[in-house]
Amino acid sequence: MLTSSVQDRVLVVDDNATNRQIFEMMLESSGWDVVIFPSGAEALHYLRQHRASLLLIDVHMPVMTGFELAKEIKKDPIHDNTPILFITAGDHNEIYVEQGFDIGAFDFLIKPISKQILINKIRVFLHLHHQQTALAEANRYLGSHLHKVTEHMSDGLMTIDKEGVIKTSNPALLELLGYENGELSNRTMESLIDDEHIEPFSSRVFKSAAEKLQKQFNSDKSRAFANMEKAPISLILVDQTGNIVCANRHAEATFQFERDGLKNQPITQLMPASIRPQHDEYFSYFFSNPSDRPMGLGRAFISERSNGDSFDSEIGLMYVSIDDEPYALAVIRDIHRDISWHVLSATGYGGLLTANGGEEYMLSHLHRKDGSRISVILSGSSMFDNDNNLIGAAIFVTDMEKHINLLQENQRIMGELEKAQHERLESLGLLAGGVAHDFNNLLTPIIGNLEMIARKVPVLEVNKLVKDALSAAKQASRLSKQMLSYAGSGRIASTTITLNDLIEPIESVLSASAEKAHVDFKLDPNLPPADLDIAEIEQVLLNMVVNASDAIHHVNGRITVSTFTHMIDEQYLDRSRHKLDANCGRYVAFRVEDNGSGMSEHVLSKIFDPFFTTKFTGRGLGMSAVLGIIKHHHGVLKIDSIEGQGSIMTASFPISNKSIQVHHHENSDDEHNISGNILIVDDDELVNRILQARLEDIGFTSIQAFSGMEALEIYANEHRNIDAVILDMTMPMMSGAECFEKILAMNPQAKVIISSGYAQADIQSEFPKTPPSAFLEKPYESHQLIRVLKQILA
Repeated sequence: MLTSSVQDRVLVVDDNATNRQIFEMMLESSGWDVVIFPSGAEALHYLRQHRASLLLIDVHMPVMTGFELAKEIKKDPIHDNTPILFITAGDHNEIYVEQGFDIGAFDFLIKPISKQILINKIRVFLHLHHQQTALAEANRYLGSHLHKVTEHMSDGLMTIDKEGVIKTSNPALLELLGYENGELSNRTMESLIDDEHIEPFSSRVFKSAAEKLQKQFNSDKSRAFANMEKAPISLILVDQTGNIVCANRHAEATFQFERDGLKNQPITQLMPASIRPQHDEYFSYFFSNPSDRPMGLGRAFISERSNGDSFDSEIGLMYVSIDDEPYALAVIRDIHRDISWHVLSATGYGGLLTANGGEEYMLSHLHRKDGSRISVILSGSSMFDNDNNLIGAAIFVTDMEKHINLLQENQRIMGELEKAQHERLESLGLLAGGVAHDFNNLLTPIIGNLEMIARKVPVLEVNKLVKDALSAAKQASRLSKQMLSYAGSGRIASTTITLNDLIEPIESVLSASAEKAHVDFKLDPNLPPADLDIAEIEQVLLNMVVNASDAIHHVNGRITVSTFTHMIDEQYLDRSRHKLDANCGRYVAFRVEDNGSGMSEHVLSKIFDPFFTTKFTGRGLGMSAVLGIIKHHHGVLKIDSIEGQGSIMTASFPISNKSIQVHHHENSDDEHNISGNILIVDDDELVNRILQARLEDIGFTSIQAFSGMEALEIYANEHRNIDAVILDMTMPMMSGAECFEKILAMNPQAKVIISSGYAQADIQSEFPKTPPSAFLEKPYESHQLIRVLKQILA
């Protein structure tokens, strides 16, 4: 069973603040002790004083790369067996990956990484790390302590001697294979392995070992020879003339030659004289047709010790090139003394010279007592006595079916957690949208009455007070729109426009909003258009400029607003704050850059939280609304900030293939020269009353209705005298959408304006057949009311 200790510490090293934030969010509910560092130097300093259960390291980092950090970490024996997972966004070709494995990688994770894959990968490698730690403990306490260590393990464990004979087996292994206590003792491990898989299994391991050995000779010959020396099997390097170049310590003991006594001798000296000639021919053939010959079935032959004693052995040949010269590496096993080749394969020494000298994990098949076959993961460690002589191995056996079931269960749990998180956010969005709707209904009569007072009362002092109150009400309206942006469904009321045409009319507003800095505008005159919701993008710009101004605490504050086009690739997306629904390609963008105080890692990690602020009092949803708006536009948001030096916020949007639409900013003083009779339908008496007053103020007459049923009755009798209907969307008994359909049934040419405290994008789907003549989002100002009436009546 895959389990993790509550004490497991996962250390993450990534220089990218966005990636660190993502890893923190992904791992925060894992139950592990997660420690995150922005540089290799800081991580190395920490690891010199603390242990970690697993290391998650970005490959591409400045000053010290992930590979360089891993090499430094592996110098300390304490961390020698700590699993390392490298993170990379690219460059994952075979040579590059092999380089990582040579350093000590357990795996490579390619960005972007899904939370489910990341959690499951860490779980698996932590589990294997625990196995390895348990096996090391078993080595140290073999004997009286072994039973205590192994009896409560959930996975199988056996110990074998040099001949591959099973000496001990724990309860979990007996249960897994269907044996009673003592029934496995003195059986060989080979007898448990499915015969159909012995040969391919050995061949696969042998080939892997040959490839790793060749890479080691190419990169670090001294390391390759050192690994040969410590391998627990006889290794003899032979040149193309058939003479021995060197032999390891194990070969010296097996053949009972002094080391110098083997050097420069023909390798056929190690076999009886009667078969030497045919093996001379065999070596000649090997060098003319080089290919790896694994150990295994059918390759048994006779070897001879220095004293003339012969013994049964197996031999495998690997072809290696050293300094462009061809060599054969002979791998020789004394069948009666050395550990089984298949056992060595299972323990990782079948690979002979693994990248880090440690254990490997192999998929194999074992026979149960009843004759059935079971798929398992085998891992192990050779055991040595106090004089460093090989005495056997400890083999860990994990039921593959149980392993897969657990992974599937992990996936199911992760799916449920993600679904619950999605539902929580959706509920929060619905709550925010509902509050904003009710808030907008309250603001509608407030703004309407204040506008009427400002127009009707000429007294200067009263007028100033009213305008201040009106300004505050409009700020409250902007907060409500932020809540709708945060809660919105992603649809926008777009206009095809260039960013310059959007920014230039509000340059004075942006400059005035930056109280502590001078604002420069550097706009590219050759911008392509984008499909943008003008009001929302204006809100994004205003938010960014206000944030930049608030970050400036000196007299030479400067903010630069610039526009440009650029190409976005995978690396850019990887460094960005928001990239959902975004693809690689060419984008149009604006950038807000300041020379303020910059942001710390803590602020960067919290900046998109609703109502988060570094000021004494907040100003609403702020950057969370910005992120929501950019998400709705399928855009990309990137933030670069250095504490003490300033920040750069870049918002990028897909280029439109539509023609530019002419857009005019509204002016409350526009001449309207229109009139008519309007049916007002709203269940809120205050909204009804102020709308009637505003309509009369601009030259219209009106009729009031307070429900859908009342409106239908009035329209049935007066429709010839009604020029347009302003219809509230949310009413009891009969909704605005239902009332709209019934009005159209009476008069298909009816001019109906839908008014709502919800955003247009969130309610227009309620009219799938025939859209209304126009939408009017509450709260609205007089110039917006005039514009809509002009649009449908002029």
